[in-house]
Amino acid sequence: RRLRSSSPLPWSRWQRGAERGALRRDGRYRRAGELTESTISMAAAKVPSLLGSVTWVVGGVGIVGRGIAGALLRAGSIVIVNSRFPGRLEALNEDLGYPENLVSVHGTMLPGGAAETLEKAMQRTGNRLDHVVAHSAVRWWAN
Repeated sequence: RRLRSSSPLPWSRWQRGAERGALRRDGRYRRAGELTESTISMAAAKVPSLLGSVTWVVGGVGIVGRGIAGALLRAGSIVIVNSRFPGRLEALNEDLGYPENLVSVHGTMLPGGAAETLEKAMQRTGNRLDHVVAHSAVRWWAN
């Protein structure tokens, strides 16, 4: 027994349309995920070029931070991430394919270590920092 849709199209045409994607102006179906001129221009408008900018992602080795760091790297930014745990920095580098523009700093941003971590990062970027991303998944109070 087949389920009926609320679509006015007969089931077979509705199913075929759902499998193939949206209907084009010329009457043919566009495949799902197919790029069109409008989707390409929308994507280009949404991703500003960060080529050469230096961005520090606070908490960049965590789940949320690594996604942010990866997107910034794809946009052309030099990305700084820090962690107290060298293994997490190495895992991030490995997951992202050891990108040239990822600056991994072993150090903490907790009181007592933040100044030293900042100094290390600034030495590696020529005292340059354009953006800081501090997302809500960072746990400042964690030990």
